[in-house]
Amino acid sequence: MNEPARQEILGGIMSKKILELLLQELKKVRIVCKGKRDGKPCGATFEIPMGSLKGFFPEDKCRCPFCGQSFYPEMEGLTFKNPFNPLAEAIEGLLAISGKATVTFVIEESENALQDVECDAD
Repeated sequence: MNEPARQEILGGIMSKKILELLLQELKKVRIVCKGKRDGKPCGATFEIPMGSLKGFFPEDKCRCPFCGQSFYPEMEGLTFKNPFNPLAEAIEGLLAISGKATVTFVIEESENALQDVECDAD
């Protein structure tokens, strides 16, 4: 490993952060559907406990049950199945090494942070 990269990994450079979450603090995953239902945004919201994420959406039905929006990734040259199952497995694996390493998610300041968020002022 080259020296500049090593210095970055060892903490020489840190990002400006807004929020820092330990992996153990993640209790739920919130999924908000961006599909359409009757010509309007679906907006169906699912709050899934971390322990229930794997298998919450059946492998052959990884879609919104209200509007049918597919949650399967569409990436050129790659075929994916339910993307939530590998996420759940990765989190389980990282939690299993909590005695060996601390995993933290850092939410950085970004001018585009609210780009995809729709809010009603009412």
